[in-house]
Amino acid sequence: MSTTSNQDLTLKLQRTINASADELFDAWLNPDTLAAWFKPEPVLDCDDCQINPTETGIFRITLLNRDTGEHYIVTGHFIDLDEPNTLSFTWSWELPQNGIRDTICTVLFDPITTDPDQTVLTFIHTGFPDQDACDDHEQGWKGCLDSLAEHFSS
Repeated sequence: MSTTSNQDLTLKLQRTINASADELFDAWLNPDTLAAWFKPEPVLDCDDCQINPTETGIFRITLLNRDTGEHYIVTGHFIDLDEPNTLSFTWSWELPQNGIRDTICTVLFDPITTDPDQTVLTFIHTGFPDQDACDDHEQGWKGCLDSLAEHFSS
């Protein structure tokens, strides 16, 4: 679901995942764990993942397309690390990827009070230059969040 607000294209996705908020928060910051579930598309594997999980710390994720051998690199820095409630970071693709630069991602972790081993994860990505870019990222983030949920279901 994509919505437009104040001429700023925003993507918002939500999943209920069988994991505590602490486990999910860590899954975004631990390079080995993130590499295991970060799959925007089935043909993409996380080939390298570097994360400095501090406020203003940077990250760099390299994805490998198994079919073409192409690499896609995304970088960013952390804006807010409020464990285990909120994670916010910039998102920029290195060229020759689509050139999306300095968009903002926010991940909210809301534990279900009746079951602390379940968490509602809300993912918000803002700052897209056009609807096509928003739609492309929607497909990728859906793949990632589905993979994250699957990671914790086994």
